[in-house]
Amino acid sequence: MALDVTSMKPVDMASQATAATRVLNTPELVLEIFSHLHDHKSKACFMLLGRCTWRVGVAENWIEDWQLRALFPPDVEIRGRVPVAVKKEEDVSLSRKIGKGEWDRIRLHLQYLRRIHTRGMYDSLDNLGRDTGMLLTWSFLWKLSTYNGTELLLPALRHVSISLIWPSALLACRMLLVPQLQSVSIQADLCGLPEGIMSTTLWMHLDSFLDVLAENCTYLENLEVDLYCTNDDGTFTATLDTRLLSLLGRL
Repeated sequence: MALDVTSMKPVDMASQATAATRVLNTPELVLEIFSHLHDHKSKACFMLLGRCTWRVGVAENWIEDWQLRALFPPDVEIRGRVPVAVKKEEDVSLSRKIGKGEWDRIRLHLQYLRRIHTRGMYDSLDNLGRDTGMLLTWSFLWKLSTYNGTELLLPALRHVSISLIWPSALLACRMLLVPQLQSVSIQADLCGLPEGIMSTTLWMHLDSFLDVLAENCTYLENLEVDLYCTNDDGTFTATLDTRLLSLLGRL
């Protein structure tokens, strides 16, 4: 059967482009499309289509600490003492100061971020050496906390997951305790503490961390605290229920 092309209506490319633009600028529709993309490459390409797709894509992904570290300029090195010796922000330094334009770029990537998972340990950097690896996985959080811009660095952050064995990593993670947080998950592995690190040091910093959480996070809806191998620390486990009840009373 022959096709009479003269009877076909012309395609209105302009109206189709307008309709596509409306779809890609409607967050609910963008989120629905994003949820049906199952491979990383497709999601990455979709995110690059526009501002709305980028915002939704960033918000729906869990961002890990190594991805945050990649936001720093490539020529900037993080320097500091070994993790056991890091007590405060001044113990970690940069090879050069980050400029305003570079801070603007970092903020551009972080302004829509809703979910962060930081490990606070050396798991993926064994090739750099144990001490250096442990330093690099979380020490950039100290430097992010020095941001002094006119807008919040993490205005959309809602969910934080922290897996840690280093007390000093807990200190660095304080900068993630922003007022609008809705959920916080903490996994602390006492068995993973290296020899020479007292478990009481970890608990001391955990108490302090929970104090900051209670003071800052007024919209918190969910808190999970998983403590491994605490049976050997009777002093802590005996008062754990009291500590958590006290925390809940302040939220």
